[in-house]
Amino acid sequence: AQRWEPGTAPGHAQVRELDPAFRRVLGVDGEGAWTARWLRLSEHARQALFPALRVTQRGGAWELPAPKVQLGLFPLGLQLLLVRFRLAPAELEELSELLHVLRHVRGNEVRWELGRGSADQQLSIPDLDSLQALASWLCSGSSLAAGERYARHQVSLILDQAPDPQWQHDWHFRLRRGARGNYVPPGGEGDDQVLQPRGNRVVGISREGAASMSWLVEGCNESFEIQDWPGRFHGVYLSLVLLARAEQLALARLAADAAAKVSQLEGLDALTRGRDEVLGLAERMVRYTLSMVGEDPGGVTEYASTFRASRRALGTPAQLDELRAEVSELFALAESVTLRAEGARHRAEELRERSFGRRLALLGSLFLPGTLVTGFMGMNFPLP
Repeated sequence: AQRWEPGTAPGHAQVRELDPAFRRVLGVDGEGAWTARWLRLSEHARQALFPALRVTQRGGAWELPAPKVQLGLFPLGLQLLLVRFRLAPAELEELSELLHVLRHVRGNEVRWELGRGSADQQLSIPDLDSLQALASWLCSGSSLAAGERYARHQVSLILDQAPDPQWQHDWHFRLRRGARGNYVPPGGEGDDQVLQPRGNRVVGISREGAASMSWLVEGCNESFEIQDWPGRFHGVYLSLVLLARAEQLALARLAADAAAKVSQLEGLDALTRGRDEVLGLAERMVRYTLSMVGEDPGGVTEYASTFRASRRALGTPAQLDELRAEVSELFALAESVTLRAEGARHRAEELRERSFGRRLALLGSLFLPGTLVTGFMGMNFPLP
């Protein structure tokens, strides 16, 4: 209770520009099967954790400002921890290096050194030496997604003039991938999605993260380019990217639950006993997939483009198709089990009826001699 207090979605005011379904999903208006809830780190905990923050890697060290921390609570027990830094490095290479370092989750490569504030004893803060340790403590022991080595990121860069096209292409790629300045992509750009909504702005989304690169041009609104646009990119655009990420994680968890359940049901007896569980799992999968929002969040065109690009970069459409196929297979399996169970019940009833008929026939054959004698002796004519 001392760690968190009620919060709002990133870009809460801008999220109200979206359609009602998206506002509901992002926890702004109403509730549904898909509704997020947002918390923010209390000022008490923030002062205790971050009076100073130092990040080190292989001899290099960075003194960082205290971040703002939010927590998004999504369906199926999913939690997305959002750590927001305001960085202003002197060189782009330094930003690239720092971004690469901050993305490391585990402490064997990058070490976090948190200064302890006056509230430390009240919160009983353990030794938090990595982003993983910090996330686990803040989320009360919740584990990271399997295989997570790097955190996803979102970064914006503002230039004072138009860049060279090749320089822009190369650096934008590195920023959205969270790679060092000397990184050369081994296999091209893969599933990265690159949007250019304006002549002086490029937005890119990859599986690793998202990046915005914009620059000032003659006659532009400098106030919007320097203040409003970054605020929107780290506001409503960030909310849409986080929603796409939460969908991906939810679909992966549902698919894993389905695979685990089916692997446990071997043999007719196990299938029959687990039929209700299979149906319940299939119904839950249908409920969550049907309640997922469409691809048009409303508002300006760039919102829809960004959300669709986020889904494609994460592979959500293919993932959703696979899950729907699994749902069909689960229902078919449950139906098959039901038919087998009904068939077995009918066969058992037929066997019982046949057994009863045989017993009745046997009983009748035992009384047949007496019936014959009685009938013969009771005939109305004199015996010789």
